[in-house]
Amino acid sequence: MSYYFEVFAPQPRSITMDVTAAGGITGTGWLSAAGDLARSQLTIDPIQTSTAGGYTLVLGKYLSNGLFSTVDFNTSWSTTNQKFTVSTNKIYTVTLTAFVAADVYNGASASMTAFVDPTFNIDASNTDADQLQLVFSPNIGAVPELSTWAMMILGFCGLGFLAHSRHDGRTLAA
Repeated sequence: MSYYFEVFAPQPRSITMDVTAAGGITGTGWLSAAGDLARSQLTIDPIQTSTAGGYTLVLGKYLSNGLFSTVDFNTSWSTTNQKFTVSTNKIYTVTLTAFVAADVYNGASASMTAFVDPTFNIDASNTDADQLQLVFSPNIGAVPELSTWAMMILGFCGLGFLAHSRHDGRTLAA
């Protein structure tokens, strides 16, 4: 799942934010998958640093597995009030990944879950923090698909035709 956030400010500048996130992965059973079994992760892209450029912030945990093994795990992660510097008036993408893969071996059973739960706050130490506004998923205009445009145009043409034919009918009756 992805969404967006932006910190609005009267003037563009860098500010500090506090990000708190928690996640977890649980699993039991007999699995035949090799590689990543589960991922619980928060990604913010891009986070601006004080140096030139930026980087992607990744918080979370992932689990890997060998072939044909029994799993029994319950692991969690958390980050409390992690301070990050972001630029105001810029849109950031937040991606929450809760992924599980369970290839079950010859009729065996397996159960796996993953979750991510973040919280974002503007740090009170920012000057003029009361003038900053944190907005999630700002209105980024969506463009309708071509089929939607075609249906709208046909609908308007049909309405125009009906209005025109009713107008002609009244003229003939008079």
